[in-house]
Amino acid sequence: MAKSSSNKNAKVSKDSQKSQKTTRTRLSKETDEFIFLVSERYFTELGQSIDKTDASAKQSQGKKRGPTTIVSDWIKEIYHRDDITREKIYPILWEATRRGFLLLNPPVKKELHDELIKRYDLQRHIDQTNGDIIVTNVTGNTTTSNVSLTAADKIIELIDRVDSMKKSKAIQEKKNPEEVRVHLGIGAGYVAEMVSERLASRSSSELPKLTLHAISPGGYYLEEPQKDTSTYFANFTKQSLDVKVVGLFSTPIVNGTSLDSLIANPSFLESYKKRDEIDVLVTSLASADDDHGLLKQFFVYLRDSKMLEEDVIQTLKNKGWVGDILFQPYSQKKAIGPDTVTPVALFTLPELVRFAQKPNKYVVLTGGPCGECHKSKASALRPLLRDPSMRAWTHLIIDANTANELTVKEPIVNFPET
Repeated sequence: MAKSSSNKNAKVSKDSQKSQKTTRTRLSKETDEFIFLVSERYFTELGQSIDKTDASAKQSQGKKRGPTTIVSDWIKEIYHRDDITREKIYPILWEATRRGFLLLNPPVKKELHDELIKRYDLQRHIDQTNGDIIVTNVTGNTTTSNVSLTAADKIIELIDRVDSMKKSKAIQEKKNPEEVRVHLGIGAGYVAEMVSERLASRSSSELPKLTLHAISPGGYYLEEPQKDTSTYFANFTKQSLDVKVVGLFSTPIVNGTSLDSLIANPSFLESYKKRDEIDVLVTSLASADDDHGLLKQFFVYLRDSKMLEEDVIQTLKNKGWVGDILFQPYSQKKAIGPDTVTPVALFTLPELVRFAQKPNKYVVLTGGPCGECHKSKASALRPLLRDPSMRAWTHLIIDANTANELTVKEPIVNFPET
């Protein structure tokens, strides 16, 4: 008898899985418009049902219909679809999530935003760069992804801002505003990858025309080729957007005397010459004490493989290495580097600082914890906050825990404005 019951349960489970697979296959063929409108109508009805007063609920007692019933009836009336029953609404919501139509916006912590600006005397920098600091009020293992979501939403806002400004200027100069393109620079790494995915999921046919620039070639890719910047561009092209790309094809480092030769190389020169076209640049940073940073991983590989005579890790430690941004290492006070090799990127740290000071140029820096071990990056962020000559950002996106560390640890010694 027990065996018979077990077989019956197994058959039910198998039938259920088959039914779910059939439903997913069928829904994948529905149009974006249908999936979106059904989802939108469901959440509208859900919100209205929550807002109902006790009195109105009592009046409708016995006649009350739930959001799924209301939406399925609406579908029958508008689309003449009797196959979409109330039970089929939830799978439609799952399909909407899969297509990127349902997106959560992480909450922000205004108090920590204000405290950071006051503690590091950042108001002048924010006013001059038309920038901001956003502190997401999220914790846990999803913190890094939520910081990335917030950064992506801010980038879309900046893209729209730049597009409007450029089109107004084109009209004033009697040029065709439809030829305007917004240039977006993207760094390498786990966070940049997540930001690209979110940007693509938020995009639509109404998104301005984009030109995507790779601003760093990345790190050690034998095991993780997906962290190469150019691979992120596929997130945009598969959305049928009007997108052009400017790749960056280079090794992560060159011999110290070879950088000028690399820049003169035709495969690199065109990317280098176009860097001033970038309007919005997005990147993250890594802490020197985090073993998951791409630059550190590559340097460890070089050291362990004995491919360089110099122990680059030890050299950087001796120079006070606290972090790196765009594969450019820095100490508490300045950009540093190994003695025999030079990391490659479109911008050095001082150049990135100057770029962030230019009118209508934006650098969005994400500083949430490591996406792999969740280690804080607060120690790497401090120099970029307190020293005006190292503020390589206009918009800084971090999480509440990181902000708390930055406001309560270590006495602050502000550096003079330069």
